[in-house]
Amino acid sequence: MGLKEPTAAQLELFESCKRGDTERVRQWLSSKKNKRPRTPLNFLRPSTPGSSWICSIRDPSSAYTPLHLSALHGHSEICRLLLDADPHVTTAKDRRGCIPLHLAAWSGHTNIAKLLTDFEPESVDVINNVGESSLHLAAQCGYVKVVGILLDKHSDARLRNVRFETALDIAAKYGHAPVVKILVSYCPELALQSAAECSSPPIIGGKNMVVYPMHLAARNSHILCMQLLRYAGFDIDFVTDEGSALHAAALHGQVEAVRFLLREGINALIRDIKGRTVLEALEEHESDRANDLTQVMSVREEWRECRIIIKEYLCSESGGRGTLSSSSDSGFDRREHGDRRHTIDGTDEGVWLPIPST
Repeated sequence: MGLKEPTAAQLELFESCKRGDTERVRQWLSSKKNKRPRTPLNFLRPSTPGSSWICSIRDPSSAYTPLHLSALHGHSEICRLLLDADPHVTTAKDRRGCIPLHLAAWSGHTNIAKLLTDFEPESVDVINNVGESSLHLAAQCGYVKVVGILLDKHSDARLRNVRFETALDIAAKYGHAPVVKILVSYCPELALQSAAECSSPPIIGGKNMVVYPMHLAARNSHILCMQLLRYAGFDIDFVTDEGSALHAAALHGQVEAVRFLLREGINALIRDIKGRTVLEALEEHESDRANDLTQVMSVREEWRECRIIIKEYLCSESGGRGTLSSSSDSGFDRREHGDRRHTIDGTDEGVWLPIPST
């Protein structure tokens, strides 16, 4: 059933919530509060138009309430006014199943995240249509202060979205080291949980969809995240269907991640589910894609360099003269990541589309 078209007054309210026009919103709320005639019966009733009345005022395209808009655009005083007028609006969901806290977390509005969680602490674990809590969104965008607020309110860091990702998985994938650090500090049990769930029986189509955080960081060469995970008890030699983190790094052409893992002493002879060492998997991977025109030369060069580095390491380990050279002094990931918001680019990347501004 479609939403009703907003009235002119409601459209003005939406615009005021976007712009941050606190006085106009206050006047609008006051006019609604004082609209009833002063009869003896009405005197005994609540002064507001009714329970959940602001929840019923929706943008028809997004199903945003006024609180969704003010939370998204960072207007904390307007959020406070709306909460005072209708406490139920904290858990109102838009078309994608997001409550206002989701939008505050996605946008990094720390003060609003604190306001909303203080007002309704249990909202921290409300999930949207794709299984994401506010913690997932704050972790994906790298907003470590918002992550801290949510964890202080006992947000469940073990929750997985429809892509079977926890907030830690997402932070490791996108390279948000401060978020990784706070998550493993608050939730040291994540190391054991990740290992247990990666080792559990397959869930879909004969394949376990859970990916070990170390592998996610290795695929994208997020060295500092890998270091933090290692210090937090994540096993550098942990094996999943795709093999070890070294398999993940090498097959994605991540030269610096390969160097880091070898310096840390990873077992380079570990085999994946098909029984292949990393060198065997690399050889097969390159052969399979030899005629793939979509593979640019730079990626092939990275595979080649990974293979050379691993061979030198194995030669050195067996008593040969090979050495593990490094082009990085610190081992940290120096790549530019640009804006912290990541969007879907094909079906294999990301779990979240940009939230529209209206």
